[in-house]
Amino acid sequence: MKNKITHYFYKKRLFLFSLITIINLSAQTVTIPIVTSNNMILLQTDSNNRLRTVYFGKPLEIESEYVAVSAGYNYDLSNQGIYNSSYTFSGTWNLSEPAIQVKHADGNTSLELKYVSHKIEKIDANISTTSIVLKDPIYPFEVTLFYKVWAKENIIEQWTEIKNKEKKALLLQKYASANLYFAGKDFYLTSFQGEYLKEMQPVETKLVQGIRTVDSKLGTRAMLLQTPNFMVSFGKPASENEGTVIIGQLGWSSNFKLEFEIDSNKNLRFIAGINPFTSEYSLAPNVLFKTPSLIYALSNHGTGAASRNLHDWSRKYRLVDGQG
Repeated sequence: MKNKITHYFYKKRLFLFSLITIINLSAQTVTIPIVTSNNMILLQTDSNNRLRTVYFGKPLEIESEYVAVSAGYNYDLSNQGIYNSSYTFSGTWNLSEPAIQVKHADGNTSLELKYVSHKIEKIDANISTTSIVLKDPIYPFEVTLFYKVWAKENIIEQWTEIKNKEKKALLLQKYASANLYFAGKDFYLTSFQGEYLKEMQPVETKLVQGIRTVDSKLGTRAMLLQTPNFMVSFGKPASENEGTVIIGQLGWSSNFKLEFEIDSNKNLRFIAGINPFTSEYSLAPNVLFKTPSLIYALSNHGTGAASRNLHDWSRKYRLVDGQG
C-alpha cells in the first residue's frame, strides 16, 4: 500500500513538474536573427507565441540586446490588428491586411499561426538558410517561412511553404511569399511602369497612410503596365551613394501583387506574392505548396551599392556561366 501511495505522489509530482516546465517554456521569448554583413531583420515571439518582426537595421553586436530591442519602436497594437506579424493570418481578431487567407475543409475561414520551431542551416561561410515552422493551434495546418541569406552580398531570398494536414482539401485564397515590416519615418517607393516599347520607367512616390498596390492581372504580359520590381528608400528619396534602401523583385512572371502599407503607427508593412485575383488554389491533404521567391538587396549606402550587390550575386549564384 505504501509503495502505491509513493508511486501516486511521484507520478503527480512528475506531472506538475512537466506542466510547470511547459508553462515556463511557453513564456520564454524566442528571438531569430536574419543577418547579412550590413543589416539585420530580427524576429521574435510574443506572449501569445505569435512571431513578430521587431527590428530592422544595422546588426546588433551584443546578443543580449535582442530581447529588449523592440521596446525602442512603436508597436502599439491597441485594437488595430497585428501590424508587425512576420506572416499575417486572416480570419481571427487580426484586422490587418493578411499575407495568408484560407478556407478550411469544413468551410471555416479562421486561421491562427503560432511559432513551433526554427532551424538555421549553414551552407558555407557566406550562405545560410533559416526555416521557421508556424502552425494553427486548432486545425492541422502548417506554414514554414524560409529566409536564405548571402551575407557578403547583403541579399535575402524569402519564400513560404504551406502544408495541408487536414483530411480533405482546403482552399488557399491568398498565399504571399513574404511579409516584411519596417519601423521608421518616411518611406519612398520607386515602382517601374511602362507601355509597349517603353517598359521599366521609374516613378518615385512618398508612401502615405493606407495601402499602395503595385500589381498585374495580365498573366504573362506583366511588363506591359507594371513590373514585380520595387525599390524602397528610408527617410528620404533614393540616392545613388547614401541612405538605406531595399531593391528587390518577386521571382514570378505572371500575375503578382506588391502591397506597401503605412499603418497608423507610420511604420511600413510590405506583403509580396502571387496576385490572389482569380488564383484560389485547392490544396489536397498532405500536399506541399511552395510560393515563388522574393529576392531583395539591402544597402546602407544608396542604390548604387544595392545594385552592384545584386549584379555580383546574380553572376555568382544565378546566371549560367555568369562568372565567365
